[in-house]
Amino acid sequence: MKTIINAILCATLISSARPAQAAAAKSESSKEPTTAPAARPSCPAGWANFRNPILGLQAHVPTNYWVRLRGGVMFTVEKQTSPATMAFMVPFRPKAGAKAEDIADRFAKFVAQSEPRLKVQPVDQATPDRAVSQFTSFASGQEVEGKFTTLLSAGGTMAFIIGVSAPKGQLEQELPTLRKIAESFGFESPNARWLHYQSPAGGFTMTLPQGWQVESSDGRSSKDDIDWAALDPARPLSRAFQACPRYCSAELLRNPLHVMRGYRPAQFQSHQQMVIASLAELSQNVGLLKWSVNQELTTAFRQLNQQLSQMLAALNLGRSDITVYDCLVQAEVEGKPILAALVAGIQTTSYTSSLGSSAMDWRVTLRGWCAPPEQFLIDSPVLEKVCTSMQLSAAFLNRITQSNGRATAKIRETYDYINKVDDQIRQSHWDTMDAIAEMNYDLLKDSGGYVNEKAGRIEQIPSERIIKNSHGEAVSLDEVRQGISPENATVLRDAHAEDYMRGVYGRIGF
Repeated sequence: MKTIINAILCATLISSARPAQAAAAKSESSKEPTTAPAARPSCPAGWANFRNPILGLQAHVPTNYWVRLRGGVMFTVEKQTSPATMAFMVPFRPKAGAKAEDIADRFAKFVAQSEPRLKVQPVDQATPDRAVSQFTSFASGQEVEGKFTTLLSAGGTMAFIIGVSAPKGQLEQELPTLRKIAESFGFESPNARWLHYQSPAGGFTMTLPQGWQVESSDGRSSKDDIDWAALDPARPLSRAFQACPRYCSAELLRNPLHVMRGYRPAQFQSHQQMVIASLAELSQNVGLLKWSVNQELTTAFRQLNQQLSQMLAALNLGRSDITVYDCLVQAEVEGKPILAALVAGIQTTSYTSSLGSSAMDWRVTLRGWCAPPEQFLIDSPVLEKVCTSMQLSAAFLNRITQSNGRATAKIRETYDYINKVDDQIRQSHWDTMDAIAEMNYDLLKDSGGYVNEKAGRIEQIPSERIIKNSHGEAVSLDEVRQGISPENATVLRDAHAEDYMRGVYGRIGF
């Protein structure tokens, strides 16, 4: 199941500059700054200095905010009680020669595919390496407003969209805090390679960092859902997971179907009690910190369950319903404390017997991630990305639906809905190579960054294509391709966070 769904929106439309102004701006922006670039601000007292080397992302985070990687692309620091209140950053590698307004315009079109109510307008005159916009839209059932800046940095070899948003009428109130977060964003070359994983029995796929392990019930259970956990062996308490316990009233255990599918007898007075009991199978001393109905997913799953509900009602056999909850949980694993963010889906089916009493069938699906409290902020973006990448395979869907094409399509549609993470950023809308090339943060993961100080640029060179001189120093691949001897080519050095962000700090402007 998807973890905590909330919408995010951002886009821009920059009007064309007058020829004289555009020429002057281009001339000015093409020069390297004569003064030293601004440095990343220091972390305010009481805030967390977030840094995740797997993602290569950095930020200063207030105590009542948390961190997400939405859609695997957009890095956000958002208010826990108001997800539309956030600062966000999208890092990516632009095409050669791209201008800030070109990038912003493509991003606007990309976002507008799934958010037709988006309205944007320029704030300042655009230059080739900077464009500022403000926007309004609709998300999580409310109007939202925001601002963001599109910047080229590192000699034009890196680009960043950095912005803020809040419910309409609240932006100015939230802006001082959001501005501090936005000005603290940092990026450096990630140190992990992400791999495509398919379970040995072929039931599901997911994306996870190289070296991680997956434990699952796929192929070893008769249930029509799969329990799984994905984790770094070096930090086993930080993990993404799905668990699908089954409960029923005692009389149903005489039904061979319920026995075969791993049901156990139980009686519950509330959904909260059921979730705590389910979590107790995975951990100890479970306590719910936050609990709320996820209306979007509840509606989606009730539509999926509609056919069963109508059939039971028509035959006077009983009734069925589904409710989905967003949860934040504290618990213990192996005697050590953890925090868990998860979605809990509960399907309740009551069967009416000939004597008029009801036999209860409860199917619970818990999907989310957990980590020790001191690591929860740092690990959450990676764990959420792993969690929302899980998909059931076509073969598994065909088996559990007995090759019913309509049912298979509906389940796949629902899983896509669960995993989409945002209304405004979803992979199904990445239908052009331009959008993928400019917005896909994954392009940055598989190539190291090297600074060519002579050209003032960061060169992205895969490790298998690095060229070295006789002294063992990495040199410019572009120069060697132009016929320059490796002995005479510019020596490169590893790029660091300040290299990627050169030309960003001090220029965000909202």
